[in-house]
Amino acid sequence: MEKTVEIVLDFTGVKSPFPHFWETVIGSEGADFPLREDLLSHYQDVKERFGVQYVRFHGILHDNLEVYKEDNNGKPKFNFEKVGKLYDNLLDIGIRPFVEFSFMPEALASKDTHIFFWRGNTSPPKDYKKWEMLIKAFIEYCIKRYGKKEVRRWYFEIWNEPNIGFWSGNQEEYWKLYDHAVKAIKETDPYLRVGGPASAGGEWVKEILEHCSKENFATGGSSSPIDFVSYHGYPTDKGYIVGGKPFEYFGLDFWKELSKLNYEIVKSFDKSGEIEIHITEWNISTNLWDIQHCSSNSAAYCCQAINDVYGYVDTFSYWTVSDIFREMGFPNKEFHGGFGLITIHGLKKPKYWAFELLHRLNGPKLPVSIKSSVKGIGAIATKPKDSIALLIWYFDPLYYSSSENTHSNTSASKEHIKCSVKVLNLPSGKAKFTKSIIDEEHSNILNTAKNLGIEIDSFLTERELTKLKELNVLYEEKTEIEIDYKYENDFLLTPGSVIFIQLEM
Repeated sequence: MEKTVEIVLDFTGVKSPFPHFWETVIGSEGADFPLREDLLSHYQDVKERFGVQYVRFHGILHDNLEVYKEDNNGKPKFNFEKVGKLYDNLLDIGIRPFVEFSFMPEALASKDTHIFFWRGNTSPPKDYKKWEMLIKAFIEYCIKRYGKKEVRRWYFEIWNEPNIGFWSGNQEEYWKLYDHAVKAIKETDPYLRVGGPASAGGEWVKEILEHCSKENFATGGSSSPIDFVSYHGYPTDKGYIVGGKPFEYFGLDFWKELSKLNYEIVKSFDKSGEIEIHITEWNISTNLWDIQHCSSNSAAYCCQAINDVYGYVDTFSYWTVSDIFREMGFPNKEFHGGFGLITIHGLKKPKYWAFELLHRLNGPKLPVSIKSSVKGIGAIATKPKDSIALLIWYFDPLYYSSSENTHSNTSASKEHIKCSVKVLNLPSGKAKFTKSIIDEEHSNILNTAKNLGIEIDSFLTERELTKLKELNVLYEEKTEIEIDYKYENDFLLTPGSVIFIQLEM
């Protein structure tokens, strides 16, 4: 029997707010990289296209920015010149920093423990008072350079994933790190926004709220402030092997369950509703070399994840904007399976086009009825002025059943589903109709390259890159149709595909 999906919505249905919470913040490479012009152009692209307001990256305290040294007597010496240059670059294009305080400067580190190709020091400070002095000097520099009004619009997140390999201390040492950093920030300006723990797998949310509700020495016997909770999540997080191959897939409801759980934890502590919730990293896989990052299935996953966390978070920061990225060493080919929406030399992946279609979901949200026995199919509808926007996707979780995520097809399944769409109670008359498609054959630059016979196991030639940029577009069909109070249509929905329909009356 042919499998079918019925999607029904009412133009006059009950509307609800639909803020674009996934566009507010986006992730990027280490802190010295915003000094690169090519990466800045990728920032500018998402700023102009999607309205991105903040960029978050690792390593603002790393030694390659030369922020901290000590003289022969052990007295701290601060230098924020490079910090100022990279923040200037961001602010010049209208993007603010979502500041993640990491990693430990070598002169302040208590251990010789490091992570990644560029050796971020993961140890606690040898002297928490000097750590506090460093954070205070950093904040004072930013306020002097940019003014209190500007810096109060930033966020200050203490460390990155202290529950796994990014932190070689224990949980109690992280609380101490947090307390001293927050004390330095709030004493400089109590209106600055602070939070954490930026934990992997959505962990330590309850624990940090419990900690911040207690009195502690670092804050002079008072409780430690927290303005926002942050955490990370990937559906392949099991095992927490940083930079390793994807582990067991958690299941289709991973984000729905995790975001709801942490939302309820935060609300149980925060009766006034003042503590924000920021997911400051997410993607389809933790593997930097997973070719699925270049697939249309990744585009469908973006739609699925955003839909699942709706109502449970304030921001949902995709990791990352660009494949200009070097945690495991700089990539040696264009299509290597990097995290980015955009490849190293500016090609837009299927998930970039998913963000484009999600961006078009303007106006209030409308309820959508979906009748289907097929897992992974979802839809979001909104009501821009005098129009309907409907996004449908088919995320294929069977992709994770493959033992090697190196195949280039969109998904593990090739099953086609008959999708029946009905939009009821529309105004009668002519309408502009737009249909946009992302799948294995459409809006898919990797498959475009393969179809042209381009060798993809190395960097592209200038001629190949120029040709691909010409073809690197979102596939769309546009026409004018007649509507008699409703719109009905059937089409085939393939695994790992995204379809956008807009009716403008």
